[in-house]
Amino acid sequence: MKKFISTMAALAVMLMPVVSVSAVAEEAEEEKALLTVSSAEVKAGEDFTVNVDVSGNPGIIAMRFFIGYDSDVLELVSAEDAGLFKNADGEPDKNVTYTGSKDYTYNPYSLMWDSLSDGNYTDNGTIAVLHFHVVDTAEAGNTYISINTDDENIFDYDFNDIPFSVEYGEVTIVQEEEETTTTETTTTTAEETTTTEATETTTQATTTTVETTVTEVTTEEATTAVETTTVEETTTAVETTAVEETTTAVETTTVEETTTAVQETTTADDTTGYFASIDELVEMAKKDFETKNGISVTATATKVGNDLIRIELSNGEKVVSVYMIDPRTGTGTDDANGEVNLPQTGVTSWNTALEAIGAVTMTTVGAWMVVSSLRKKKDEE
Repeated sequence: MKKFISTMAALAVMLMPVVSVSAVAEEAEEEKALLTVSSAEVKAGEDFTVNVDVSGNPGIIAMRFFIGYDSDVLELVSAEDAGLFKNADGEPDKNVTYTGSKDYTYNPYSLMWDSLSDGNYTDNGTIAVLHFHVVDTAEAGNTYISINTDDENIFDYDFNDIPFSVEYGEVTIVQEEEETTTTETTTTTAEETTTTEATETTTQATTTTVETTVTEVTTEEATTAVETTTVEETTTAVETTAVEETTTAVETTTVEETTTAVQETTTADDTTGYFASIDELVEMAKKDFETKNGISVTATATKVGNDLIRIELSNGEKVVSVYMIDPRTGTGTDDANGEVNLPQTGVTSWNTALEAIGAVTMTTVGAWMVVSSLRKKKDEE
């Protein structure tokens, strides 16, 4: 029995480091610092609100980030501080100063918090509330509200930079419901049947006795018989009754509802002032990711805001990375806030064209020098 107990005790001691390592790993994963923009589903012409939330906050005293969006689809109406950072009494700390861009048409839009407090804030939750309007001409599909951190302005009380990962908000614009109604067609048919009944026929005939008076005159004039006959005419009374009125009401209502939600990706067509075309930026992003990770991927591009291109990189099953690129310089960040420099790592037909132009130029110059040498030699002879 003692041997069994001692064996079990030794086994428990051996397992303790494993349990401790697992707990530390789970705790480290839970403490990942993250900024998230919530998603929404709206119709063209509607107003809506999204939140920016903080999670896994390790302790900070200052924070700054930028909100970007497609100005052809969305308009930022207002942005407000949610009072996330609290004092010892659980109330919004008056030592914290919030500053937002004065003009809501700025895109990307800047939001910043700093404090003179003597310690870090570890609060998690909603840090900002954003109010948007969908333009009336917006078509059905998806667009994104991006969030990008200013890494040099997110730090703790000891001025240590605190990196935060980000998650964009997806806005789904749905099509207005089309309702076709054929309603309330009521037909009333009144049929009248007239029945005539001879209800009463009365015939009365009265004959007055004919009276004849004969008067004798000395002159022997003829006696005139005056005959008077009074006849009461036959009266026929006919009563007519209109009966049997039939009303038929027919109501037919047909309602057809058709709702079509079409998702489409907005691609920037106007590349004026861009470092390269959208297709070339996509190819350069693929090359950059494959060079860094050794994984073959496909890529799609979406215009986000006036000065950002969102490039999603997929391995065929899921999105493995997202690049946010400034099309004017070809530089930007990935979804882990890593630096991306497409002109340095990407290879496109644009580079190949430059190399071809250089080669043609060198060939032309060489040919010109040979011809000039031959002419000079001929002149000397």
